[in-house]
Amino acid sequence: MVPTTLRTGLVGEEVDDGAAETTVIALMRVFMKDAILVAGRCTCAQGRRTLTGEDMQRALKYCARTFFERDEQDLSEVLERERREMDEEDEEDDGEEDEEDD
Repeated sequence: MVPTTLRTGLVGEEVDDGAAETTVIALMRVFMKDAILVAGRCTCAQGRRTLTGEDMQRALKYCARTFFERDEQDLSEVLERERREMDEEDEEDDGEEDEEDD
């Protein structure tokens, strides 16, 4: 679910349930994963085995230009998968905290 409108400030009375924040975090995680893959592919294509900061910087710039050119259906599916992954990580973290309390 990509928000249809992005706004700053308060418009009317909206309840903040954290959904917008979760969506933004999930989008950033997907964006970063894409950039890491692009940087890795470029590094391998150049015959190197070490990823540099410059490789990552170029990949981030490339992804910044192309990220939202994806099909909306594809982006929604990837975003939903990322949210599920985030939920699973939260559940794992909660389980670890419960074990530490015992």
